[in-house]
Amino acid sequence: MAQRENKVIYLYLKADGSRHFFGCLASLFEKFDSKTLGITYGSLRNFGLSENKLYENAKCIIVKGTVIPMPNSRTTTKNGKDEVE
Repeated sequence: MAQRENKVIYLYLKADGSRHFFGCLASLFEKFDSKTLGITYGSLRNFGLSENKLYENAKCIIVKGTVIPMPNSRTTTKNGKDEVE
């Protein structure tokens, strides 16, 4: 069984140098408003944020990435296939 890769939204706020991580854009806008970020939720969605295309303005940098998990320790390989014990 292949490990599932989870998407992550990384936010860097230039004003205070703080870094934040979110599971989706909606959760980013639950914690921070458009005035703080310098962009609205709808505009950021329309921007087309992707792993190859980050968003940056005078207030923040927003990057979309992938979390790569460790292989499950309960997973063994037999005959070239991953199986759960």
